[in-house]
Amino acid sequence: MTQSLIAYQADILNAQLIADPKFKEWLDFYSIIQDRCIGINDRTNTFRFPIRTYVPDKFRLPEFKNSSITYEECVIERAAQILKQQEDLDIPIQIMYSGGIDSSVIVSSFIKLLGVEQASKRITIKMNQNSVDENPEMWYKFIRPHFKVENSDFSYSDKDIGNWIYVIGELNDQLFGADIQQSYELWGGPGSLNKTINFDTMVKFFMDSKKISSRSAKMWTSLFIENLKTCPNHNNQVWDLFWWYNFTWKWIYVYYRLFLFSNVTNNINTAWLDDRYFPFFDTTNFQLWSMNNQESKHLGSWNTYKISAKKFVCSVLGSNEYLQKVKRPSLKNILYLRPRFNAITADQSVTQSIDLSDVFDDTNHITNFKHE
Repeated sequence: MTQSLIAYQADILNAQLIADPKFKEWLDFYSIIQDRCIGINDRTNTFRFPIRTYVPDKFRLPEFKNSSITYEECVIERAAQILKQQEDLDIPIQIMYSGGIDSSVIVSSFIKLLGVEQASKRITIKMNQNSVDENPEMWYKFIRPHFKVENSDFSYSDKDIGNWIYVIGELNDQLFGADIQQSYELWGGPGSLNKTINFDTMVKFFMDSKKISSRSAKMWTSLFIENLKTCPNHNNQVWDLFWWYNFTWKWIYVYYRLFLFSNVTNNINTAWLDDRYFPFFDTTNFQLWSMNNQESKHLGSWNTYKISAKKFVCSVLGSNEYLQKVKRPSLKNILYLRPRFNAITADQSVTQSIDLSDVFDDTNHITNFKHE
């Protein structure tokens, strides 16, 4: 039975491809991004990958237009939207708080908009000890003395649907860049992320740093560059190349990632997704900010990645110490040790039983790539 997937755990499906040498270059992609789980789904509908995917209308790229909206304006607008939804539904808000930059922005947004006393009356924070360690200042200054806290080790399940508005810090990474940028800067040195894209240099990076073959490195360099051509506004710099891949290929998986690591046994309720599930950074204005403001994503180095987000958190914490915060993976602290599901199908069924033959696309751009 032919199926298309919205999101999937790539390592589970790719395990069925390892023995076939024609998929070596496809599997090398996961050496490049260094996350074996990400099931990529191209929002531009330009590329077909070996796993057949479907892009729901809500995830298509917004029509590009010049916008002067600031990151902080996007943040406050989103917090106000969630609070309005709470008032309409009269149910509590729960924030999944890892302590990382993204979830710190979320907590800061409600404090800045309402004040800490009012925010704490309307919001419960789900977190664990790792969340404290990640941002101790937020914990000791605001969360511990004011907010109700629940243990995030107890994951979302079917019985929770309808009980609360769920806010999670997903999709901020996709607005700013990608982890590959860190390894590129380590390889290329200071300032390398701001250099104009060079095909041969990119091939060498993939071969040296990611340990893939010349053939595979040339293919993926070509595909990354072709993908950037679909971007309506960029500076043709290395930073842009990896930001746009994250923005276009990973967005949908990240939106649904929570459900692939949760106790969901039924189809995902579309109405619940629309009304009560809020990946905080999933708005048109956030996307337009990202597509208009290359300079605001960083100050030329990986250490200044998410500079706009860190400045916003500093404005609430009352000090600039948080500007020194360097991104590190924190979502794994509350998700990655849980049982996992294979995929979410086009009808939003969550399943553990995907047959590769049902979702394999033999017209894909990878195994059919024409090498020089």
